[in-house]
Amino acid sequence: MKDGMDLAEHCVEYGLEKGCSYVEARYVEQVIRGLAYRNGQPVSGGMTPSSGVGVRVLVDGNMGFASFDRLEKGLAERAMTTAMKMASNGKRDVPIDLGEPVTNKATWKTKAKEPLEDVSIEDMMETASQLNKQ
Repeated sequence: MKDGMDLAEHCVEYGLEKGCSYVEARYVEQVIRGLAYRNGQPVSGGMTPSSGVGVRVLVDGNMGFASFDRLEKGLAERAMTTAMKMASNGKRDVPIDLGEPVTNKATWKTKAKEPLEDVSIEDMMETASQLNKQ
C-alpha cells in the first residue's frame, strides 16, 4: 500500500468481496498544533501529525463502523472485520436502505486567513495567555 488513499480503496474492495452491500472508507490526514497550560503557565506544546481511515459497512440492513490510525494492511482488514461483525450482530426491525449506490472521490482543504503553521509559538502563547486571563 502506497498511502492512506490506497488503503481506503483496499477497504472498500475487501468489504465488497466479503459480501457487504455498502462500504465507505474515508482517509483523513491532519496536523494538530497546540499549547497546554496549567495554572496559567505553559507546560507543553507542539505539532502532532495524525492520519487514519474510518470505515462504514452495511450488512443485511445493519450498519457497522470501525477505524484505525496506523496505515497497515493487516489493521485495515481487522477494522473491516470488526465493522462487519458489528453490522452482522445488529437486529434492526427496519433494515437500513441507502438507495442506489453513488461513487464519489473528493479532496478538500479548509483555507484559513493565516495558516496556523505560519503563526509563531510566541504569538500563540501571547494569545493563549490573554485568553487565559479572561
